[in-house]
Amino acid sequence: MWWGIFSPLFPESPARLYIVGAFVALVGAGLAIFGGTEAHRVSKTKAWPAADGTLDISQVQDVSTSRGGPRFKLRVAYHFEVAGKPFHGDRLTPLGAPQESEAEAISRALAHPPGQPCRVFYNPADPKENCLEPGATGKAWMWLWMGVVMFVLGSLPVASLFFVPAPKD
Repeated sequence: MWWGIFSPLFPESPARLYIVGAFVALVGAGLAIFGGTEAHRVSKTKAWPAADGTLDISQVQDVSTSRGGPRFKLRVAYHFEVAGKPFHGDRLTPLGAPQESEAEAISRALAHPPGQPCRVFYNPADPKENCLEPGATGKAWMWLWMGVVMFVLGSLPVASLFFVPAPKD
C-alpha cells in the first residue's frame, strides 16, 4: 500500500509522517502568505510615479559565496528631486539588486551607466522608498511558489487520513 513508499523514512509509526506533513504544510502556508504579500507589495511599484535623476555609482560587485558558482550584482547609487526636495537611493529593484552571472550584471551596468540621467521610480507617500527598475522580481515570486509547493506536499499525507484507510499491521 502507499505506506510502503514512506516506511523507511518513518519506521516506528505512520503517525510521524502525518506530523511531519502537517508541519511542512504549516511552514508552506506561512511562506506562501509571506511570498504573496511581498509579491503584491513589490508589484505595486509599477504604478509609482517617476522622476528624473542622475546615476552616481554603477559598478558590478562580486558577491560569490562558497556554495555555487560565481555570482555578481550591480551596485547603484543615484539622486533625484521630488517637489524641490532632494532624495537619494541605492536600489536597482524594489528588493535590491539580484545576484546573477557576470554577463548579466555587466549587461545591467551598461543599461545604467554612471553619470548619466536615469528614471527613478518612487513611492508617492514616501519618496525615500525608490528604485530604478520597478515591478515584481523572481525573488518575490520564489517565496510564494516555494510555499505553495511545500503546502501541497505537506498536505498530501494529512489529506490521506480522510481518503485512504489506515494500514493494517
